Amino acid sequence: MYLFLGVFDFGISFGLIHIVGAEHVREYVRRAKELVWGPPDVTEAAEATAAAKKGGNEGLYATILLAYAVHKTLFLPFRVAGVAAVTPPLVRWLRTKGWAGAAGSRRAVNEMQDKLRERRAARKGLEHNQEGQ
Repeated sequence: MYLFLGVFDFGISFGLIHIVGAEHVREYVRRAKELVWGPPDVTEAAEATAAAKKGGNEGLYATILLAYAVHKTLFLPFRVAGVAAVTPPLVRWLRTKGWAGAAGSRRAVNEMQDKLRERRAARKGLEHNQEGQ
């Protein structure tokens, strides 16, 4: 359940950031690069502009990284609350179907034992028939 909600909220955060703020992400990436490596040369700036026009992946990688950070920090309370709200009713439903709990486990063990007995009986029947011929 937690994994399902995590994938769902990561998709939401990525979509929102990509739709609403893709240009802002590119601008922040450019600023961060300037902070770390200094202002680009004129040729580097021209190459970066050309790469951005061609659809470089730099903005996509930054968007994924930002979406992951939002997913891990801002959506955590919602994810935990969602799991806490959904899990008890889900377990109750599974128990009513007989798929969870002690009764479900006992039934599964009994079914497997019955299948093993049937296979053994079928083998003995085949062996008995082969000996009789």
